[in-house]
This record gives sequence, structure tokens and C-alpha cells, in this order.
Amino acid sequence: MATETPQSPLFEALIFDMDGVLINSEPLHERAKREALEEAGIVVPESLFASYTGRSDKAMIYEVAAAHGEREERCAEILSCKHRIYESLEHTLCPVSGAIEFVHWANSRYRLALATSATSRNRETTLKLLRSNRCLRLPLTVLLSLSRSPPRKFFKLL
Repeated sequence: MATETPQSPLFEALIFDMDGVLINSEPLHERAKREALEEAGIVVPESLFASYTGRSDKAMIYEVAAAHGEREERCAEILSCKHRIYESLEHTLCPVSGAIEFVHWANSRYRLALATSATSRNRETTLKLLRSNRCLRLPLTVLLSLSRSPPRKFFKLL
């Protein structure tokens, strides 16, 4: 009779992206960008927002505003307005369906970490919101704070 040898788990840790995995803030970011740009007199088509998904607020606002003849100082004002609008609405964010339950399940089996390109302020506010709503009581180590999306080969190395 052969004895079974314990197999090492396929994974030792899980890394979660915050937006789209734990919480879906993209529609709120889009709304805040749209309102800030409209306050500046810039109306953009819906399709333009999709082309900027995953890119920074600054990249979109500066590129779009510059294309409408705005100078850098004005771009910075529009970006600040976007941040104010987003912050006034972020209390409406909710976890992605099933995400919290999965995080709790995974916590008993793996080390957990968070990788995000969100600003430190947005990251902390989102985690605080999830914890205060008793959705997430677990500590998540912020493994990476990315200024842009990581190259695909990064995740292959993990």
C-alpha cells in the first residue's frame, strides 16, 4: 500500500487587486471625471471613458483638457475638482458581490496581500469603508502600490 506524501499547495499567497475585485469604483471615478470636465466646459463622449479604463485620473484629465486647449494649471484644477467630487461620493461604494466571502475563505488558506494603483488616500479610505461595514475584518498587506498597471510578466513570476 502506497503512502501518500503531502503535497505542497499550488499557491502560498493570493494578491488581490482592489478595484474590480474587492470594490468596483470605476463607475464612480468615471462620474467624477465627467462632472469635473463638464464644470470646466468640456463634454466628452461616453466611448472616451472606456479607452482610459485602468489609466490614472491625471493621464485622462490632462490629455483630454489639453486637447481642448487647457493649460497645465487648468488641468490641475480640473483634477482637483475630480478628486473632490469622488471623495464626496465614495461613501456609496459597495464590495463586489462575493468578494468579501471569498477573502474570508481564502484567509484561512493563504497569505493575502493587496496590489493597487489607487492613491494611498483612496486605498486607505476603501479599506476603512470595507472594515467599518464589517465586510472585511482581515488585515490585507499592501504589497504593491503601483503607479500604473504592472507588466504581465510580473504576475507570471509570482
